[in-house]
Amino acid sequence: MRQTVFCFRLLGLPEAFEAAARSLAPKSGIVHEFSRSVSNIGPQTLRRRDIVIASGMDAAALGSLPVAERILLSSGALPCGDLSGLTDAWICRSEREFSFRLELLCTRLERKVQLETDSLYLAAVRRTTRDLLWFKDCDGSHHAVSDAFCRVVGKSAADIEGESHAYIWDMDPEEYEHSTLACKESDARVLGSGKLDLSEEHVASPSGIRTFATYKNALFDSDGTIIGTVGMAHDVTDFGRISAELDQLLENLPIAILLLDRDNVVQQVNPSFVNMLRIAGAVRLGKTRFVPCGDREDTLAGVLAREFPSVYVERSRLLEAEKVRVRIWVRDICDRLGECFARIVLMQDTTHEYKSRLSLWRSGYQDQLTGLFNRRHFYESAAQASEGGVILFDLDSFKQLNDRLGHKAGDECLKLAAAELKAVAPEAARLGGDEFAAYLPARSAEEILRKAEEIYRRFESRADFRRYGVSCSIGIALIEPGSGCDLDELMHRADAAMYVNKSAKARLRELERELSALEQSAASAELVRAKRGERDRQARLAEPWTLYREGMEAERFGA
Repeated sequence: MRQTVFCFRLLGLPEAFEAAARSLAPKSGIVHEFSRSVSNIGPQTLRRRDIVIASGMDAAALGSLPVAERILLSSGALPCGDLSGLTDAWICRSEREFSFRLELLCTRLERKVQLETDSLYLAAVRRTTRDLLWFKDCDGSHHAVSDAFCRVVGKSAADIEGESHAYIWDMDPEEYEHSTLACKESDARVLGSGKLDLSEEHVASPSGIRTFATYKNALFDSDGTIIGTVGMAHDVTDFGRISAELDQLLENLPIAILLLDRDNVVQQVNPSFVNMLRIAGAVRLGKTRFVPCGDREDTLAGVLAREFPSVYVERSRLLEAEKVRVRIWVRDICDRLGECFARIVLMQDTTHEYKSRLSLWRSGYQDQLTGLFNRRHFYESAAQASEGGVILFDLDSFKQLNDRLGHKAGDECLKLAAAELKAVAPEAARLGGDEFAAYLPARSAEEILRKAEEIYRRFESRADFRRYGVSCSIGIALIEPGSGCDLDELMHRADAAMYVNKSAKARLRELERELSALEQSAASAELVRAKRGERDRQARLAEPWTLYREGMEAERFGA
């Protein structure tokens, strides 16, 4: 809080007068000090004022003191001599008279300090503000302006003092009377209503036509009479130009753009965004709230569902919106202090780019015939795991199918097998020919065996495979805790298990053919019974799938 010290220097006063001075209570923001000498007198500032009240002192000596107030006190007539250096002379015959005059003095000094403080504040505002600031009387004459005002009109404050709008803005009187650039209408509104007026005004300045956002209000006398106006104008000429340029930019950019306020409510969109909305059959946004979900890529339908949950999308157009890929960016717009006051959202149609990337990815990582992952993806995407395993799958008698019905039938059979595999294990890959595999890391042994069982059941239950005359063999290898075996080793073990499974099923098919031949010949019942028993024992060995166990490599290679 600002404080001003009033230092009363009381010289030769009666004790009663001095006691009355010391008992005077200071007002808020004022501090009283007392002294009986004129030593150590400093500069007279807003922070400190020295007041000398002297009795019996030479008037000329008193008048020469460098203080704020020099008051000569007398109980009779004023002394002869030069009194011009004094600020006042009091004739006080009683303590009551002295106290009355002292209170009047303090009130006057307090008002003077407040006036000087207000003037200091106003001068600082006039120097500091970057906006145009002015004070005018009711006749339109300017009496105080800001430095920014002087810079814009190209005149000094002294040149402007007491002058009219026409002189200040270099307009001849006749032009001023008829011009729309003279701001007379807003002045008349303020003088007529006595209320704040906000308007956009255009003024002819030395640098051309300038546009100002103007605030004007009335100046009132103590009795409420309007004695003039005060105005403040912010130059928005460049903002207007920038706004027009921004509008042109938004209109013509091929990328969809949204401008949001600090609460993420949509304020403006460009035609590219409107066109994007039309794809989805969405209604206009209005003041829709946007839900930021970070920079990402999604379908147009996905973006509208997450970022614009209140926007209605026609169900019949949803499929079209699903076909469009969109990349979205959200960025804060901050002021000079780093405070976010708005956001900009960019949305780019990446459908063609996405399709190109997808085509490139498919050519490198997808089997073109079946749509499954290919061998390259199978090995490159494999991650190390402490549990899980591999299911290896191939078609039996596939070569014979190609020989009998041709490669077109073989391709159809491969597609059917791939569809069944993908339904159970979406990560399945075609390794080549009629061989498929699914690497299942971080899966339990029970889950892997259950998937192998389901693959076998789906294959066996489908009539197409019986029509093609093919069956399947399945080998499984599990990651053993702490074994540290890699994918190559797992595949080697799964291959050994599949060989055992294939051999058992091949032997079973051979025994079924032999049994069928015996049953159709004149073989003895005993021989048929023996062959049937051998077939049944082999059927128990021919499991739907085979889990790798130690020693299967030896079975595979006949060691």
